[in-house]
Amino acid sequence: MGRRPKPSLRRRRSRRQPPTKDIPVAKRLLNAFERLQEGDHTYAQRVACDVLEAEPQNADAWHLAGLALHCAGENRAAQDAVQRAIQLDRCNNASIRCTWGSIQLALGNPEQAIVAFRRALEQSPGLTEAGRNLGTALIAIRDFEGAERELKETLRAAPTFAKAWSSLSIALLRQGRTDAAIHAAERATQLDPKDATGFLNLGIALLQTQRIDDSFHALHAAIKLDPRCAPAFHNMGHTLISTGSTAEAVQCFRAAKEIDASLASDYLFALSHDPTAAPQFVMQEHLDWGRAVESASAFTSHPNVPDPDRRLRIGYVSPDYRQHVMANYLLPVFREHNRDAFEIFAYSAVTAEDEKTSQFQKLADQWRPIASLNDEKLVQLVRNDKIDVLVDLAGHTAGNRLLAMRHKPAPIQVTWLGYSNTTGLHAIDYRLANEFQDPPDTELNHSEDLFYVEGEGVCYDFPIDAPEVAPPPVTRTRVVTFGSLHRLNKLNTPTLDLWAQVLKAVPDSRLLAYWPTLRGERERQLRAALVDRGIDEDRLELRYDPRGASYLAQYHDIDIGLDVLPWTGSTTTREALWMGVPVLAHCGPQRSSRGSATVLHYAGLDDLVTRSVEAYVALAVELSQDTNRLIDLRQSLRGRMEQSCGNAPWQVRSIESAYRQMWQSWCSRQRSGTALP
Repeated sequence: MGRRPKPSLRRRRSRRQPPTKDIPVAKRLLNAFERLQEGDHTYAQRVACDVLEAEPQNADAWHLAGLALHCAGENRAAQDAVQRAIQLDRCNNASIRCTWGSIQLALGNPEQAIVAFRRALEQSPGLTEAGRNLGTALIAIRDFEGAERELKETLRAAPTFAKAWSSLSIALLRQGRTDAAIHAAERATQLDPKDATGFLNLGIALLQTQRIDDSFHALHAAIKLDPRCAPAFHNMGHTLISTGSTAEAVQCFRAAKEIDASLASDYLFALSHDPTAAPQFVMQEHLDWGRAVESASAFTSHPNVPDPDRRLRIGYVSPDYRQHVMANYLLPVFREHNRDAFEIFAYSAVTAEDEKTSQFQKLADQWRPIASLNDEKLVQLVRNDKIDVLVDLAGHTAGNRLLAMRHKPAPIQVTWLGYSNTTGLHAIDYRLANEFQDPPDTELNHSEDLFYVEGEGVCYDFPIDAPEVAPPPVTRTRVVTFGSLHRLNKLNTPTLDLWAQVLKAVPDSRLLAYWPTLRGERERQLRAALVDRGIDEDRLELRYDPRGASYLAQYHDIDIGLDVLPWTGSTTTREALWMGVPVLAHCGPQRSSRGSATVLHYAGLDDLVTRSVEAYVALAVELSQDTNRLIDLRQSLRGRMEQSCGNAPWQVRSIESAYRQMWQSWCSRQRSGTALP
């Protein structure tokens, strides 16, 4: 056998020259390890290479080489080097096992990392770095209680170990214990005010409790300490999105994805909501992302039996099998699927399960938790399950697994429901669509082929605890109230301009806007923006705290719902109609600008849809003057919604027909030897 090759140690000029070679090897290595702790991995790599040229069996040098490569982000090469160190190590050096665990964690192998960290702790119980890393690895496999135990054990031995406090904050946050998580993160920042990670985790915890301003300041501190902290830019983007500062959020998300390309989805999501972004530019950014990540190793052949009539395996990939608005769309589909013709696999990227999760688990034929799986393992799981049709339900929303789907693990891949834009991936064959929201002449706006279903193509479970419909408030106040329960990031310049025109055209009307975070600075900004547009402050009611048991009760105080631009409503529009509140919709040229109009069209309410601002304002004036129609709509809208998106059995049959046609087309191509273009 030949000599084992050395790792790829790049000889780069260090800021300080290495010590002379007459210094003992052990001292040189110790010095290099110390320099590595200071962040000089270039120097450490050079020393390791020099030592290995003279002593190729030196375990400590191989360890140094691997650790330096790991710090440089070259984890595959680092793995080879540390594996060699373990083979040569005769002293059962716990630090080497700890480094091996860190590399496995970076490579997406948390189970192997856990084994390594436990081995290191057996050899050296006082190795607090191994204890902290073990907690981090347990978080990666979603054993949050186990992580908490290990991290608290580490902190008992080293109560001033800032990084352990920081990791503990994550374990606590994932268990929903936000106050304790904030305390742990604050302790980390106090113990090491120069560590960006502590401020990052503090910002994340504060964001979860809607302390938006405090979260922003913590994340800003993290970025100041580490200008390349991609997660800090990423979470700062979320703070800005939550307050409606979409353009600024786009800049943060862009900075995050330029540092870490895996964070691009949030950039694309925010960009789609930016009213200053040209639609063609938004589409091109999606397509450019798709081209950048398309995998050369995507599967071009699949072992699935090409029988056009057999029972099909349908895999649904979603992070939203939980208390989330998307669950209301998915549960009726899971309930109504024909199990004789379809076997349903639920690939769950949920990180915090709840009662809704349990409902999905009972309805799925096969339940697959995937939150802790890297893309490679998810691809292999889908292949092993022999999925025939794999359906993405998230698009570029949080928790999506598009980077796994780029490898084409299933012969047919579909996107549906979760995102009103193209994914940009040619590995996804189809988008389930309806002809109103996605007219045939818009197909060039998608990387996917449009596959039309009957009806709107969605089902919806309206809340069973929704309040009863109440009479329109104008009947008791004699003043028409317009309203919105839309997210704050949709209350942008075009939207506020439109609303101001409506309020001016109906002089005695009022506006009610509600959102959980509509308070503090954001409330003042929104109020000032409307006043600047000529609306008297006493005509505005801006709420942030629901009155009563359900936020839907807000609709008892609204006569007419207003739409938002350019990304119009969908779920918010459905719920307003369910509560008897007519919504005036603006129908634009892009898919995302046709959401509210689509809901109204399939409910038989095209007379509430307009295609210009002038027509929108005129319709608002007309409806505000017709109290009898407001009363009639209040009484009839819930029934209309039951027919349009509450008829799940009929709609699911249409969706199943689409899957079957896709499958038959694939089978036909297999027989003829042609591929999908």
